[in-house]
Amino acid sequence: MVRLNLAGFDGELPSSLSSLAYLQELDLAANRISGELPPWLSDARACGGALASLELGGNQLAYDEAAVARLLDRCRSSGTSCGAGLPPNACRAFGDKWQVRLERPTTCVDCSVDLLGPLVLLALCVSCFVAGLAFYIRLFTRHPLAMIRGSPA
Repeated sequence: MVRLNLAGFDGELPSSLSSLAYLQELDLAANRISGELPPWLSDARACGGALASLELGGNQLAYDEAAVARLLDRCRSSGTSCGAGLPPNACRAFGDKWQVRLERPTTCVDCSVDLLGPLVLLALCVSCFVAGLAFYIRLFTRHPLAMIRGSPA
């Protein structure tokens, strides 16, 4: 059993973990692990075939749909628990911007939002409103009779 959750690790998963012949539980959640999902994780013979529980949630692994599919196949066929960090439970192994895809719950989708466009549009609308309001106030304070004359009697 290797529990290194919240240990502050960063970088890629070392391939040397695959040689731990009797490793039954690998918990690397809530670190800063990045890079690709290592191929040995999808190999049922890795860790002597003993790996029964794997938790990778809360990391920054690169999302590769094919690699995730192979890992999930391994989990289903060998009875390995893949924890809450992988689909269909969640996609937290790949960072906060990834979510489980609704139409295909064994895959993830990038939900990062580019807010620059909407923020520029909002700023433009607010600027136009403020400019129009300032013009109206200036016109009304300088020519109050113009507002009254324009109204029906």
